[in-house]
Amino acid sequence: MRPGPLARPRPHLGTIRGTLTVNEAAKGVETDIESAEFHNAGSTECSSWNGGFSFNFNPATNGMPWCLSATEANDKVKLRGASCTAEPRPIRIVLAFTSSLIGPCTYQRTAAAEGTLATGTGELSIVGQEWTKLEGGSGCVTSMRLDASVSRSRPKKVPSAGLTFASR
Repeated sequence: MRPGPLARPRPHLGTIRGTLTVNEAAKGVETDIESAEFHNAGSTECSSWNGGFSFNFNPATNGMPWCLSATEANDKVKLRGASCTAEPRPIRIVLAFTSSLIGPCTYQRTAAAEGTLATGTGELSIVGQEWTKLEGGSGCVTSMRLDASVSRSRPKKVPSAGLTFASR
């Protein structure tokens, strides 16, 4: 994610966990995302030119679960708020900066974020999606852009239902 010129986060590792709810040729694939985390290697935070920060993908309002669906034949995916069987709702993400000068910044996206999921490789790419600032001080930019490209892998000690995504 790129919150604008204030912080250029470069998370190296991430884990997204969810439950596959649909996997049929005619209907596509739907997964309820239940948790997500991103951080630098050996840390619980990401780094930027203005210090460390962490993502909170599960705030009290409009947090998890999210629905990741690939239901079109052209490898398009959509990420939206709520489980795949529930009515869509916005997604909120909170950036919590280590520096008390910036404070937490809450961003929300009402429309589904769109991207691609390459058949066979499992590479997920969501690029250029704007998220609007909902709350936060003057140190928070008014919007941020989601640019994420991740590839699928299975850690050795995680059950087959768990997937780890490593950012590129």
